[in-house]
Amino acid sequence: MNSPNYTYLILLSIVILVLLFFSRKQNKTYTWYQCSDKDKGMNVMRQVLLKHKLRKTTDTKGWNIYLPCDNKYSNKYVRKVRPRIEQMVGFIENNGILGSKVGLWKTLKNYYGFDKAGVIMPRSYILPQDREQFDRDYDKNKLYVLKNEKQRQQGIKLEREYWDIVNYKDQGFKIIQEYEKHPLLFHGHKLNFRIYLLVVCDGDKKTGYLYNDGIVSYTENPNTNVIDYGNGIASFYTSKDLYSRRGFPILISQLQNLKKTVPWGLLFNRFSSLTRGVLNASGIDLCKISKNAGSKNFQLFGIDFFVNTNYEPKILEINIGPGMTPLLEDDKEMRIRMHEDILGKLNIIPRPINNFKKIWEN
Repeated sequence: MNSPNYTYLILLSIVILVLLFFSRKQNKTYTWYQCSDKDKGMNVMRQVLLKHKLRKTTDTKGWNIYLPCDNKYSNKYVRKVRPRIEQMVGFIENNGILGSKVGLWKTLKNYYGFDKAGVIMPRSYILPQDREQFDRDYDKNKLYVLKNEKQRQQGIKLEREYWDIVNYKDQGFKIIQEYEKHPLLFHGHKLNFRIYLLVVCDGDKKTGYLYNDGIVSYTENPNTNVIDYGNGIASFYTSKDLYSRRGFPILISQLQNLKKTVPWGLLFNRFSSLTRGVLNASGIDLCKISKNAGSKNFQLFGIDFFVNTNYEPKILEINIGPGMTPLLEDDKEMRIRMHEDILGKLNIIPRPINNFKKIWEN
């Protein structure tokens, strides 16, 4: 007669023990270490760690979370940090595959070929190895973008003339890209989207998450028939006056509320698809060193997307150390929520509602 009751009590006891286990794990006091606080890109993460009462330590080996000292995350630097069980490191190996414009295009081209790579990124050329391909493709009516390895849409020049383009290395540029036409506009200004990618490596398991909000950047000047740097290149830094003086939306969620015609669900799915394409091509080389059982590596990247009037995006570049210095209260709050969501994905703090959506696993 009492057997079902005993079974119920046993099951209830097991559930309580499991809940207590995970509760203690979430309430664990984590410590974090950083050899220098000069990296402004980590300001928000430091603020969030302190907000949630995670203690900073000077112990160079006994930390739970290791933050990078700057944004020069070379593999040589990575090898110096040897995480043990339950330790987490805030950068991943071979991140230059994603953060280098040249490296990213090479990876995509080698994996997919020129044509399919040109669906993910603007069709690109690295001379001299791509000289024959560029000679076949060159169109005097097209505009080309010359880029160096500076990030955040810096180090850019627009050219049409063949000889000015093919001699680009003499000017310090590293890669040629076709300029994408028919951009999405807001009050006449071309816009780009900055979406954040979180990559987590847990032993042999690699996971990519895309954040369901981000930053909108604009060209300094309105779009015209004659394209130059001022109306052809959008960046956060050229948008500051538009945000503060003219009230242009700084967040994608704000743009979505103002411009109801922007189909954010469709765009996010297309951003996710392109990002998966990048991770499928590069994932085998990410996190090769850090496969210690029980330890994790994680890193946040900023992906800049171009979007045309048909809502077809392309990846312009991926930033290894995306700028995190807020400009307005709106983007400050978004950045704080995003870093809390990072800690949630790492099971450091509870985040039952998390804006990082899993888009890839390897």
